[in-house]
Amino acid sequence: MYEKDFPRVLNQKIDYFFIYGSCELSLFLRLEQLKKKFSCEQKLFLSQSDCSLNTAYDFLSQNSIFSNSKLLIIESTKALSSKDLKALISLCDDEKKLIFCLRNIKAQADIEKVFNGYFLRVFDKKNTNERMNILNDFCAFYNIKASYEALLFLERNYEFDIFKAGCELLKYKNLSLNINDLKEQVSEDDFINFDDFFFAFIFNDEVNNLIYSIVNSEDSIALLNKLYSQFLRLFSIIAYVKENANIDFKVCLGYTPPIDVCKKLEQAARIIDYKTKDILLLLQECELDLKRHSSDYSQQKMISQLIKLHFLIKN
Repeated sequence: MYEKDFPRVLNQKIDYFFIYGSCELSLFLRLEQLKKKFSCEQKLFLSQSDCSLNTAYDFLSQNSIFSNSKLLIIESTKALSSKDLKALISLCDDEKKLIFCLRNIKAQADIEKVFNGYFLRVFDKKNTNERMNILNDFCAFYNIKASYEALLFLERNYEFDIFKAGCELLKYKNLSLNINDLKEQVSEDDFINFDDFFFAFIFNDEVNNLIYSIVNSEDSIALLNKLYSQFLRLFSIIAYVKENANIDFKVCLGYTPPIDVCKKLEQAARIIDYKTKDILLLLQECELDLKRHSSDYSQQKMISQLIKLHFLIKN
């Protein structure tokens, strides 16, 4: 089962469930949704370090004088044997529930069969649409009334660590959230909004201070990945316009940014048109160089390459 089918599970009568995959935010959210669904009075959490099958078996098999319902949650990075899981599942009923959460990207066909199809496999969120979907689900579960612009702001700034975006959202549980709230928080944390940096980098003539600030506040490889992502977005816009004359952001990018961002993207795309090959080659050269050298060298190299990249764009 994949995430798009998960909502129907929450409306079914189930006694056990298996969830696994690589997206930390999805694992966290879906686990919380399952815990709420089962709503048991007594819970036992077992992680890989303290997971004793005897403890797990005893918890489910023995009656409790303190509660009528029990939930056993096992979280691990290593799969349990089919035999052990079958033994635990055999103890599950209306009052005894089991969730097995496995942080492992490999397909687990044997375990899926043991759980009789009651499983969910989650994947890393590869594009804006997928990341926005999980953030919207997160807001719905935690009753966060977030504006589209606020979620897009989080998605762009935590593009390569969407779990951190979820952590930011948790601060607004049962509250409303708009773009100004986030920008105030960002200012307090002295955090540089990457979208603001990128557009300034494209449009402004003097950006050296911005370059020094962003390089000092970001991991070099993460910063390079964000640059790749932004330039590829512009390349997509350039290619789409050349083929269709006008831009349809929903078709081209898979989502429609706010109007002011759309205008900036169109303007930025026009500026870098006919320079896409040189930009891509420079980014690839930078990536190769960063992976060959130490972290101390990487900051110096990143500053140098960004200055070179800015010169290429403006000339």
